[in-house]
Amino acid sequence: MLQTLRYRSVVRWLTAVSCLRRGRVLDMGCGDGAFVRVLRRGGWEAFGADPAWAGGGAPPHCYADLDALARAQPDPFDIAVSNFSLEHCADPTATLRDWSRRLRPGGWIFVRVPNHAAVLRAGRLGRFQASRPGHAAVFDPDSLRRLLAQAGFREIRLGTPLCTTAALTPPCSLFPGLDPVRPRSAPAAAARVLLLGLLSFLFLPYTMALCRGNRGFVLAASGRKGSAA
Repeated sequence: MLQTLRYRSVVRWLTAVSCLRRGRVLDMGCGDGAFVRVLRRGGWEAFGADPAWAGGGAPPHCYADLDALARAQPDPFDIAVSNFSLEHCADPTATLRDWSRRLRPGGWIFVRVPNHAAVLRAGRLGRFQASRPGHAAVFDPDSLRRLLAQAGFREIRLGTPLCTTAALTPPCSLFPGLDPVRPRSAPAAAARVLLLGLLSFLFLPYTMALCRGNRGFVLAASGRKGSAA
């Protein structure tokens, strides 16, 4: 349920910014392909790539890397989306340039990453984002804007909107056992969702104040590929 809410908000975001209702979308770091499935149910021609599938077994419409995807899907994409995957890349600039090459001229990129500046300011209430495994890079608003520009993107928009991940950060920071990614039995998972919802609601005024001041836990950036990028 939390994942569905999260992905629906991303679809609304990319639709509002790009003014597209349909098109070819590339999900970078697609994991189990859940977002690809959400997009396809909405009429998008969506594909994903994730190195987790290097050993095989990738979900439908997903590939282990961009080269494999390019061989199967050589046409350029209208939109590339990265939901909390860029921070796992050792060279974010090179990664963004590689993603840009998969886009048509004028295509859009949408990136969401933890806001490291907000995590540091929040202390104990931001530990959930600081403790995520596998992070190779950190970003603040200035560094993310600079990286997108260096990769050839223009019309860059950046903010810290209220979203599911931002709302979950304070309660999961104080109570790590509530991490929604951790596997649970069905009854335990249902109880966890209810408790997370209650705690997130209690922290909502705090989380909303951060987001309104552009100091929220999640950075959301979009940019448009230039004709020469």
